[in-house]
Amino acid sequence: MEEKLLSCYEAIATASGRMLDAARAADWEALVNAESDCTALINEARNLRNVWNCSASGEARRLYALRKVMADDAEIRALMQPWLLKLEGTLAGQPGNSRQGGSGD
Repeated sequence: MEEKLLSCYEAIATASGRMLDAARAADWEALVNAESDCTALINEARNLRNVWNCSASGEARRLYALRKVMADDAEIRALMQPWLLKLEGTLAGQPGNSRQGGSGD
């Protein structure tokens, strides 16, 4: 059971890596697909975690996977920030990026 739980955490880390690759390539559809995979795996891990605790070595593997997911998430957020600011400006009816002065300043 522990191996199944750890495999699930490692699969989450792999899915977050796919999300990061998609964000780097500005492939938003692939990002959404990988995010869906990641969400399903997270739910599976939660269910497994509720019934099983890891050994010390297993906990180290779990934490390694979680740290990778967190690092991937931070980079994805940094990559998406300019796109989100542009989208925010577009939705507000402003051309360009309104928070950075746009092109009309």
